[in-house]
Amino acid sequence: MIRITISSNAKAACSYHQSSLSKQGEYYQETIPAFYQGEMALQLGLQEVTSENFSGLIYKEKLTPLNVENRRVGYDITTLPPKNFSILSALGNDPRLEQALKEANREMMLEAEKLIVAQNNTQTHRYFEATKNGCWAEFHHTIGRPVPHEYKGKRYGLYNL
Repeated sequence: MIRITISSNAKAACSYHQSSLSKQGEYYQETIPAFYQGEMALQLGLQEVTSENFSGLIYKEKLTPLNVENRRVGYDITTLPPKNFSILSALGNDPRLEQALKEANREMMLEAEKLIVAQNNTQTHRYFEATKNGCWAEFHHTIGRPVPHEYKGKRYGLYNL
């Protein structure tokens, strides 16, 4: 499954990712480092993700011609393997499964990077220019975040494997 969340402004993006970047909270207690990927990450010299370089990237880097307050600063693209993958991983304890998942995610993002475009407008026309230049942070987690659900007026926290 793929879930895409749009970060509608810089404050929203930093708030959304704060718990993962500071490695706090029930879900993010794992000590798995996250790394930047993509052509733009190479150009900017970004490697390991920290809350400082993440917020600096969003607030300070001039990545767009107009740095307006409500600009779309990015997307959170979450990929989740099917349940049978999670069960196989838990029961089989085969490190090749997790490695295959990481490689599939990286390949997906490299293909997505080829589709990145920039919108360029003139007074009379709007057109899109292929940049094929992206920057993303890869976070790999082995546990699922609790997702609140409500059933008959009661709230439940459900975990994904």
